[in-house]
Amino acid sequence: MNVTDANPSVKILTGTVAAGCGTVLLLGWGDALTGYEISFAIFYVVPIVGVAWYAGMVPAIFVAILSAGSWYTADFHSGHDYSHPAIPYWNTFARLGMFLVMAFFADKTHTLLEQQTRLAHTDFLTGLHNSRSFRELAEYELKKAERHERDLTLVYIDLDDFKKINDAFGHKRGDEFLQGVARCMKETLRPYDIIARLGGDEFAICLPETDSAQAQTVLERLRHRLHHSLPEFSPIRTSMGAVTVTGPEFDFGRLLKMADDLMYQAKQQGKDNVLFRTCQ
Repeated sequence: MNVTDANPSVKILTGTVAAGCGTVLLLGWGDALTGYEISFAIFYVVPIVGVAWYAGMVPAIFVAILSAGSWYTADFHSGHDYSHPAIPYWNTFARLGMFLVMAFFADKTHTLLEQQTRLAHTDFLTGLHNSRSFRELAEYELKKAERHERDLTLVYIDLDDFKKINDAFGHKRGDEFLQGVARCMKETLRPYDIIARLGGDEFAICLPETDSAQAQTVLERLRHRLHHSLPEFSPIRTSMGAVTVTGPEFDFGRLLKMADDLMYQAKQQGKDNVLFRTCQ
Protein backbone atom coordinates (compact mmCIF):
# COMPACT_ATOMS: atom_id res chain seq x y z
CA MET A 1 0.00 0.00 0.00
CA ASN A 2 1.45 3.37 -0.93
CA VAL A 3 1.00 6.63 0.99
CA THR A 4 -1.77 7.99 -1.20
CA ASP A 5 -3.83 4.83 -0.69
CA ALA A 6 -3.46 5.08 3.08
CA ASN A 7 -4.27 8.78 3.44
CA PRO A 8 -7.23 10.28 1.57
CA SER A 9 -6.04 13.84 2.30
CA VAL A 10 -2.75 13.09 0.51
CA LYS A 11 -4.71 11.81 -2.49
CA ILE A 12 -6.77 15.00 -2.58
CA LEU A 13 -3.65 17.18 -2.29
CA THR A 14 -1.86 15.22 -5.01
CA GLY A 15 -4.89 15.37 -7.28
CA THR A 16 -5.27 19.13 -6.74
CA VAL A 17 -1.62 19.83 -7.57
CA ALA A 18 -1.75 17.52 -10.61
CA ALA A 19 -4.91 19.24 -11.88
CA GLY A 20 -3.31 22.65 -11.35
CA CYS A 21 -0.16 21.68 -13.23
CA GLY A 22 -2.18 20.15 -16.06
CA THR A 23 -4.28 23.31 -16.38
CA VAL A 24 -1.15 25.47 -16.48
CA LEU A 25 0.40 23.36 -19.24
CA LEU A 26 -2.85 23.50 -21.20
CA LEU A 27 -2.93 27.29 -20.84
CA GLY A 28 0.71 27.49 -21.94
CA TRP A 29 -0.15 25.49 -25.05
CA GLY A 30 -3.08 27.82 -25.81
CA ASP A 31 -0.88 30.83 -25.11
CA ALA A 32 1.69 29.61 -27.64
CA LEU A 33 -0.97 28.97 -30.29
CA THR A 34 -2.57 32.42 -30.03
CA GLY A 35 0.70 34.36 -30.09
CA TYR A 36 1.80 37.39 -28.12
CA GLU A 37 -1.10 39.65 -29.12
CA ILE A 38 -3.57 37.88 -26.79
CA SER A 39 -2.58 37.67 -23.12
CA PHE A 40 -3.38 34.56 -21.10
CA ALA A 41 -1.84 35.90 -17.88
CA ILE A 42 -5.13 36.27 -16.00
CA PHE A 43 -6.11 32.67 -16.70
CA TYR A 44 -2.99 31.35 -14.99
CA VAL A 45 -4.31 32.82 -11.75
CA VAL A 46 -7.15 30.26 -11.57
CA PRO A 47 -5.03 27.10 -11.07
CA ILE A 48 -2.59 28.99 -8.82
CA VAL A 49 -5.35 30.23 -6.51
CA GLY A 50 -7.04 26.82 -6.59
CA VAL A 51 -3.88 25.00 -5.54
CA ALA A 52 -3.12 27.60 -2.84
CA TRP A 53 -6.66 27.24 -1.46
CA TYR A 54 -6.85 23.47 -1.38
CA ALA A 55 -3.20 22.36 -1.14
CA GLY A 56 -1.33 25.21 0.56
CA MET A 57 1.35 27.75 -0.22
CA VAL A 58 4.27 25.44 -1.02
CA PRO A 59 2.53 23.58 -3.89
CA ALA A 60 1.14 26.93 -5.09
CA ILE A 61 4.67 28.34 -5.37
CA PHE A 62 5.58 25.44 -7.64
CA VAL A 63 2.49 26.02 -9.80
CA ALA A 64 3.26 29.77 -9.91
CA ILE A 65 6.80 29.08 -11.13
CA LEU A 66 5.43 26.63 -13.70
CA SER A 67 2.93 29.28 -14.85
CA ALA A 68 5.62 31.93 -15.26
CA GLY A 69 7.79 29.42 -17.11
CA SER A 70 4.92 28.44 -19.40
CA TRP A 71 4.22 32.06 -20.21
CA TYR A 72 7.89 32.71 -20.98
CA THR A 73 8.12 29.62 -23.21
CA ALA A 74 4.97 30.61 -25.11
CA ASP A 75 6.25 34.15 -25.49
CA PHE A 76 9.66 32.94 -26.68
CA HIS A 77 8.15 30.71 -29.37
CA SER A 78 5.77 33.43 -30.53
CA GLY A 79 8.67 35.36 -32.04
CA HIS A 80 7.84 38.54 -30.13
CA ASP A 81 10.54 41.19 -30.69
CA TYR A 82 11.53 43.40 -27.76
CA SER A 83 13.60 46.58 -27.72
CA HIS A 84 15.90 45.01 -25.14
CA PRO A 85 16.72 41.30 -24.62
CA ALA A 86 16.15 41.62 -20.83
CA ILE A 87 12.51 42.67 -21.21
CA PRO A 88 11.01 39.14 -21.50
CA TYR A 89 12.92 38.10 -18.37
CA TRP A 90 11.64 41.16 -16.54
CA ASN A 91 8.08 40.40 -17.66
CA THR A 92 8.45 36.79 -16.54
CA PHE A 93 9.60 37.77 -13.06
CA ALA A 94 6.89 40.45 -12.84
CA ARG A 95 4.24 37.85 -13.65
CA LEU A 96 5.81 35.41 -11.20
CA GLY A 97 5.61 38.10 -8.52
CA MET A 98 1.93 38.69 -9.30
CA PHE A 99 1.24 34.96 -9.23
CA LEU A 100 2.99 34.57 -5.85
CA VAL A 101 1.04 37.48 -4.36
CA MET A 102 -2.24 35.96 -5.52
CA ALA A 103 -1.22 32.58 -4.08
CA PHE A 104 -0.25 34.18 -0.78
CA PHE A 105 -3.59 35.97 -0.37
CA ALA A 106 -5.57 32.88 -1.36
CA ASP A 107 -3.68 30.73 1.16
CA LYS A 108 -4.09 33.30 3.96
CA THR A 109 -7.77 33.81 3.22
CA HIS A 110 -8.38 30.07 3.35
CA THR A 111 -6.43 29.73 6.61
CA LEU A 112 -8.38 32.57 8.25
CA LEU A 113 -11.69 31.13 7.05
CA GLU A 114 -10.82 27.73 8.51
CA GLN A 115 -9.82 29.35 11.81
CA GLN A 116 -13.08 31.28 12.03
CA THR A 117 -15.08 28.16 11.20
CA ARG A 118 -13.20 26.18 13.84
CA LEU A 119 -13.69 28.91 16.45
CA ALA A 120 -17.41 29.02 15.70
CA HIS A 121 -17.68 25.32 16.55
CA THR A 122 -15.11 24.99 19.34
CA ASP A 123 -15.13 25.85 23.02
CA PHE A 124 -12.29 28.35 23.41
CA LEU A 125 -11.11 27.03 26.79
CA THR A 126 -11.10 23.25 26.39
CA GLY A 127 -10.90 22.76 22.63
CA LEU A 128 -13.99 20.54 22.77
CA HIS A 129 -17.08 21.07 20.64
CA ASN A 130 -19.33 23.90 21.79
CA SER A 131 -23.09 23.51 22.23
CA ARG A 132 -23.85 24.56 18.65
CA SER A 133 -21.41 22.09 17.13
CA PHE A 134 -22.53 19.34 19.50
CA ARG A 135 -26.15 19.77 18.50
CA GLU A 136 -25.31 19.58 14.78
CA LEU A 137 -23.13 16.48 15.13
CA ALA A 138 -25.37 14.69 17.63
CA GLU A 139 -28.49 15.29 15.52
CA TYR A 140 -26.66 13.80 12.53
CA GLU A 141 -25.65 10.73 14.57
CA LEU A 142 -29.20 10.41 15.92
CA LYS A 143 -30.67 10.38 12.41
CA LYS A 144 -28.06 7.85 11.32
CA ALA A 145 -28.87 5.63 14.30
CA GLU A 146 -32.58 5.77 13.45
CA ARG A 147 -31.92 5.04 9.78
CA HIS A 148 -29.74 2.00 10.47
CA GLU A 149 -31.67 0.91 13.60
CA ARG A 150 -28.66 1.22 15.89
CA ASP A 151 -28.39 2.30 19.51
CA LEU A 152 -27.13 5.70 20.60
CA THR A 153 -26.50 7.10 24.07
CA LEU A 154 -26.62 10.78 25.00
CA VAL A 155 -24.90 11.82 28.24
CA TYR A 156 -25.18 15.01 30.31
CA ILE A 157 -22.36 15.60 32.83
CA ASP A 158 -21.94 18.08 35.66
CA LEU A 159 -18.76 18.42 37.72
CA ASP A 160 -19.74 18.23 41.38
CA ASP A 161 -18.68 21.13 43.62
CA PHE A 162 -16.75 22.94 40.89
CA LYS A 163 -17.47 26.26 42.60
CA LYS A 164 -15.36 25.11 45.57
CA ILE A 165 -12.36 24.70 43.26
CA ASN A 166 -12.75 28.25 41.95
CA ASP A 167 -13.15 29.57 45.49
CA ALA A 168 -10.17 27.63 46.85
CA PHE A 169 -7.69 27.93 43.98
CA GLY A 170 -8.91 30.87 41.89
CA HIS A 171 -10.44 31.06 38.41
CA LYS A 172 -7.14 30.48 36.58
CA ARG A 173 -6.69 27.14 38.31
CA GLY A 174 -10.36 26.47 37.74
CA ASP A 175 -9.79 26.88 34.00
CA GLU A 176 -6.82 24.51 34.17
CA PHE A 177 -9.07 22.03 35.98
CA LEU A 178 -11.67 22.18 33.17
CA GLN A 179 -8.92 21.72 30.58
CA GLY A 180 -7.65 18.68 32.46
CA VAL A 181 -11.15 17.19 32.59
CA ALA A 182 -11.57 17.73 28.84
CA ARG A 183 -8.20 16.12 28.18
CA CYS A 184 -9.12 13.08 30.27
CA MET A 185 -12.42 12.70 28.41
CA LYS A 186 -10.69 12.78 25.02
CA GLU A 187 -8.09 10.24 26.16
CA THR A 188 -10.70 7.88 27.64
CA LEU A 189 -13.44 7.92 25.03
CA ARG A 190 -13.35 6.65 21.45
CA PRO A 191 -12.13 8.91 18.61
CA TYR A 192 -15.61 9.07 17.07
CA ASP A 193 -17.45 9.87 20.30
CA ILE A 194 -18.63 13.49 20.37
CA ILE A 195 -17.60 15.47 23.45
CA ALA A 196 -18.74 19.03 24.16
CA ARG A 197 -18.54 21.64 26.86
CA LEU A 198 -21.98 23.19 27.07
CA GLY A 199 -20.88 25.95 29.43
CA GLY A 200 -19.43 26.40 32.90
CA ASP A 201 -18.82 22.95 34.37
CA GLU A 202 -21.39 21.14 32.23
CA PHE A 203 -20.41 18.70 29.48
CA ALA A 204 -22.25 16.44 27.06
CA ILE A 205 -21.24 13.28 25.23
CA CYS A 206 -22.80 11.49 22.28
CA LEU A 207 -21.89 7.79 22.11
CA PRO A 208 -22.85 6.40 18.67
CA GLU A 209 -23.64 2.69 18.36
CA THR A 210 -23.68 2.31 22.15
CA ASP A 211 -26.43 0.51 24.04
CA SER A 212 -27.24 0.96 27.72
CA ALA A 213 -24.95 -1.84 28.95
CA GLN A 214 -22.03 -0.56 26.90
CA ALA A 215 -22.71 3.01 28.07
CA GLN A 216 -22.56 1.87 31.70
CA THR A 217 -19.15 0.32 31.13
CA VAL A 218 -17.84 3.38 29.30
CA LEU A 219 -19.13 5.93 31.81
CA GLU A 220 -17.97 4.00 34.86
CA ARG A 221 -14.50 3.83 33.30
CA LEU A 222 -14.65 7.57 32.60
CA ARG A 223 -15.72 8.33 36.20
CA HIS A 224 -12.88 6.18 37.54
CA ARG A 225 -10.28 7.90 35.38
CA LEU A 226 -11.61 11.34 36.19
CA HIS A 227 -11.28 10.52 39.90
CA HIS A 228 -7.53 10.11 39.51
CA SER A 229 -6.63 12.16 36.41
CA LEU A 230 -5.74 15.38 38.26
CA PRO A 231 -4.03 14.48 41.56
CA GLU A 232 -3.99 18.09 42.75
CA PHE A 233 -7.80 18.18 42.55
CA SER A 234 -8.43 14.48 43.25
CA PRO A 235 -10.92 13.00 43.47
CA ILE A 236 -12.91 14.61 40.67
CA ARG A 237 -16.57 13.81 41.23
CA THR A 238 -19.22 13.93 38.53
CA SER A 239 -22.98 13.52 38.23
CA MET A 240 -24.16 12.03 34.94
CA GLY A 241 -27.45 11.34 33.22
CA ALA A 242 -27.43 8.96 30.24
CA VAL A 243 -30.29 8.28 27.82
CA THR A 244 -30.04 5.41 25.35
CA VAL A 245 -32.22 5.44 22.24
CA THR A 246 -33.30 2.17 20.65
CA GLY A 247 -36.20 2.38 18.27
CA PRO A 248 -38.28 5.05 16.58
CA GLU A 249 -37.43 8.69 15.95
CA PHE A 250 -36.65 10.93 18.93
CA ASP A 251 -36.13 14.69 19.09
CA PHE A 252 -32.59 15.71 20.06
CA GLY A 253 -33.75 18.54 22.34
CA ARG A 254 -36.07 16.17 24.20
CA LEU A 255 -33.32 13.58 24.68
CA LEU A 256 -30.86 16.17 25.96
CA LYS A 257 -33.47 17.45 28.41
CA MET A 258 -34.06 13.90 29.63
CA ALA A 259 -30.34 13.39 30.16
CA ASP A 260 -30.15 16.75 31.97
CA ASP A 261 -33.03 15.76 34.26
CA LEU A 262 -31.33 12.44 35.05
CA MET A 263 -28.13 14.30 35.90
CA TYR A 264 -30.00 16.48 38.41
CA GLN A 265 -31.57 13.37 39.92
CA ALA A 266 -28.08 11.90 40.31
CA LYS A 267 -27.05 15.04 42.19
CA GLN A 268 -30.07 14.83 44.46
CA GLN A 269 -29.21 11.21 45.26
CA GLY A 270 -25.80 12.14 46.66
CA LYS A 271 -23.72 13.23 43.63
CA ASP A 272 -20.85 11.32 41.98
CA ASN A 273 -23.32 8.97 40.36
CA VAL A 274 -24.67 7.93 36.96
CA LEU A 275 -28.36 7.37 36.19
CA PHE A 276 -29.48 5.59 33.02
CA ARG A 277 -32.69 5.49 31.03
CA THR A 278 -33.60 3.64 27.84
CA CYS A 279 -36.12 5.02 25.32
CA GLN A 280 -37.74 2.65 22.85
